[in-house]
Amino acid sequence: DSSLERIVTGLDPAVEYSFLAHVEASRSGLVYLQVKRYKDGKEISRKSSKSGWRRSEDIQVDFTPGEADRVQLLIRTPTGKDYFGATAKISAMTLRKFTPPQAAEQPRFAIIPGYQVASLYLNHLQADNPEDFSSSVQYRVQGSEQWLEALPMVYIWKEKRAASSILKLQENTVYDVRVSFTDKGKEDKVEGRLQTLTPAVPIAKTIELGPDNYSGRLEISDEGSPDGYIRYVAKPGFILRGDMDSNNAITINGARYVILEGLTIIGARINGINIIGSDWIQIRNCDIAGFARIGVQRPDIKGCYYENDRALNNDAGIRIMGSNHVLLEGNYIHDPRGTSNSWFHSHPAGPNAVFVGESTSVAIRYNDFVGCDAHRWNDVIEGYGNGSRSGSIYQDAEVCGNYLAFGNDDGIELDGGQSNARFFYNKSEGLLCGVSTAPCLIGPSYLYQNLICDMGDVYGIAGASVKNVFRDAGKGTIFFFNNTIAGPGGGFSSYGGSSDDKDMINGPLKGYARNNVIASTGGAMSPALFTQFRSDFDFSLIGRPGDNEATAKRLREQFGQEKNSVAAPAQFVAEDRADYRLRENSPGWQAGCALPNVMPQQAPNMGAYQPGGIEVLPYRPLALQTDTQRLQFAWTPEGIAPQRVMLSLSEPGEAVSFHIRKNDSLDFLHIEPVSGVVTYDRPLALSVRIDEAKIPHAKLNSGSFLVRTANGLSRPVSVYVDASAHRALADRARAQGVVRAEVKAQDDGSYVLRFNVPHDASYYLFANFATRPSSSMKESYHGQTERAQLYYSHGGQPLWAFIGRNSYSGQHNQPRKLAAGVHEFTISVWRQGGTIPEIRAAVLTEDHNAFALSPFVE
Repeated sequence: DSSLERIVTGLDPAVEYSFLAHVEASRSGLVYLQVKRYKDGKEISRKSSKSGWRRSEDIQVDFTPGEADRVQLLIRTPTGKDYFGATAKISAMTLRKFTPPQAAEQPRFAIIPGYQVASLYLNHLQADNPEDFSSSVQYRVQGSEQWLEALPMVYIWKEKRAASSILKLQENTVYDVRVSFTDKGKEDKVEGRLQTLTPAVPIAKTIELGPDNYSGRLEISDEGSPDGYIRYVAKPGFILRGDMDSNNAITINGARYVILEGLTIIGARINGINIIGSDWIQIRNCDIAGFARIGVQRPDIKGCYYENDRALNNDAGIRIMGSNHVLLEGNYIHDPRGTSNSWFHSHPAGPNAVFVGESTSVAIRYNDFVGCDAHRWNDVIEGYGNGSRSGSIYQDAEVCGNYLAFGNDDGIELDGGQSNARFFYNKSEGLLCGVSTAPCLIGPSYLYQNLICDMGDVYGIAGASVKNVFRDAGKGTIFFFNNTIAGPGGGFSSYGGSSDDKDMINGPLKGYARNNVIASTGGAMSPALFTQFRSDFDFSLIGRPGDNEATAKRLREQFGQEKNSVAAPAQFVAEDRADYRLRENSPGWQAGCALPNVMPQQAPNMGAYQPGGIEVLPYRPLALQTDTQRLQFAWTPEGIAPQRVMLSLSEPGEAVSFHIRKNDSLDFLHIEPVSGVVTYDRPLALSVRIDEAKIPHAKLNSGSFLVRTANGLSRPVSVYVDASAHRALADRARAQGVVRAEVKAQDDGSYVLRFNVPHDASYYLFANFATRPSSSMKESYHGQTERAQLYYSHGGQPLWAFIGRNSYSGQHNQPRKLAAGVHEFTISVWRQGGTIPEIRAAVLTEDHNAFALSPFVE
């Protein structure tokens, strides 16, 4: 299977080890290391190194044997046909106790500038634990007399080094930095200077693409220089249509200092743009669609989409592997040809707007990555190698001002090393989870001033807004500052972990949260954040209606957390228009705590929005404004009235031209005019209407449109069309393959569902509950009793809920093969003392979408 192997036994179960090798390869990404752990002859886990993306590179994978009785070390290569004929030389293969990668080669003090942030690294410390290290960080604009406080550095657990970020810097500006620190009782200091980056770089050569030099695929391996980038643009009106026999419309392999700007790309078969082993690449103001394989959905396997018996996953608008200093800015990625399954079936698999792994200094700014109900993302930005130190954008990441919308899993997977990862000024919407930090292996990671709202996958199922859970909890610290969470779903999940993480309550600080607004319908934060790990959460507005006071009291009294929280329903300026600024003098207003470099003012507001600061998320450096960020329509027999959106400029200046963009499958949505010009003294009105005949489902249909400017910056407006009252749509979907039950309530509170199945087929079981049920119940059928997992949409009641198995724990929800005849199911409480809401009806259906996509139509 294209691997070299060695079995090792007798390792200390509690010691962390490193497996290392030096690789020289003829092709990028040819070799990677892997460690498999076995117990009693069965594999219990595996971890992989990053691939060797450079022609000569040291790679390593770190692991702890734990409960394993033997360990398998592997040197592996990909098996794809692209690697046929490639060669590699592997040397210096070593197994030793854990050593941070290349620690001896790192300078004493290093600064890595970004566009609006900078990473600091202090190496070769003497301190053995965080208690033996402390620091103070200051910075100033060069030439200024005023030094400003930044957040202190964070000791990296067991690596004898520290790291931190300076936030909220200006682009293309020179700063002085000084750090005073105490290292195992010895005082010292270091100083440095940095210049933040700018996308405005010198151009040495411009290549114009057209029919004469682009025929469906293009490979770029150019090498520009810092003094002169090579830029690719398109001839006016030319669309790059990727060849469907090619995996990529454009491949950037081993290139340096290259820009793609203003391209419209449709296709190719798998990816729009594939960036491999390249440095200093910019992808700016591109429109990318029509990529990804379609496949056939196989509910009888895992519910994923398959091609040639293989599940399709991670086809992407932009794919980035093993690359450094990559900028994605102002791009619109939308309408993959395929879609993703939901957790209804199993772990989502499907297309991504961006798929990235083993890459550093990646900046993703001001992009619109927009799915829709017909073409949902898996994760919007998915990271390769979740459990690896080099997973995703693992070092010096800068993710700012993006619109991450309409997927069936996460808005972004920061999962992996998260060494100075920064996620800020973004908006996540229409997803199962807003952002994933699972795991943070190195840290620190900073999430601040983001908006996470209107969670819900294609079936309206919502999870945690901030997902931290993973089998390896990681030792890195995550900072959560001034985020606003509102609407369906939960707040912060725990960090997960395994038996190897059992002593984390005495380990490193895992989570530090201040000034967040948590107005989600689910729980504000998992108790396991505090019972199993060392975390420090305070100054939150626990603002969901209902039990906020009880939640705050429990956090204070049981866990010693949130001692300065505010427990009251959040009062937003206009939640129906997605204006999540706090109303003046409402709970949380000027009730936060000051944070160096983040919220230095005394008594800031809780949440993402501050008076005189950012008023719209996602943030864009753009004068063009809309008077709403969300439109809500409701179908009635009398019709749907059009609505208006006003465009204006926030300040005097040049006129701004725009063009309306929306996903191709939103044929029920119409906006006029489709283009125009807005001036400061002449606002412009958009008319937005819904074509009732083209509404696809009797549900809350979701989508959005962009008011997009010539430079790629936009203002997104979400659009929701509630057609739950449109019975004719539901009846059309349920015209065939539905068997209705005779429902009998029992004296013990259980329900018997009796079906007379007319013919042999595969069916899904749904029940209609008068009120929202528990997520777990007991199901008995043919003398066997199992725990059933219920899946249902957020929103109203009564509602249909699917009765299946727990896909979140690795089970797959396949339809039940039933023969013609009578079948009885008994539904009862899972835990003693519980109750079941009234079951008003039940069905067996051959098409799960007939009820999952119309949950409120009885």
